[in-house]
Amino acid sequence: EKRKLKNIRKMLSNSSSVVSIWDNQDLIGFGRVTTDSTYRAVIWDVVVDKKYQGSGIGTIVIEEIIGLKKLQNINKIYLMTTNQTEFYLQMGFKIEHNQTLMIKEISKID
Repeated sequence: EKRKLKNIRKMLSNSSSVVSIWDNQDLIGFGRVTTDSTYRAVIWDVVVDKKYQGSGIGTIVIEEIIGLKKLQNINKIYLMTTNQTEFYLQMGFKIEHNQTLMIKEISKID
């Protein structure tokens, strides 16, 4: 799905925190989180430029997110991944078999 710039701006402004990694003026790594700062947080959209994958950038993004002050009193951080399960297992996440990911597709007009 191609995202529109105005929607990306809205998405970022509604995130609790955003972490970005830059090489000079090039964005090479990115992640964001939403949280209630009391019980739960969800990590979204962790992306690393293909040229930099395997160099530790994803680890830095996750560590920076987990280290955020607003996450220090919560007891669970959720995330969903399609292709990076092994990476997140190495970062200390575990597969949760007692919960089910559910999705409701909503048609929207841009």
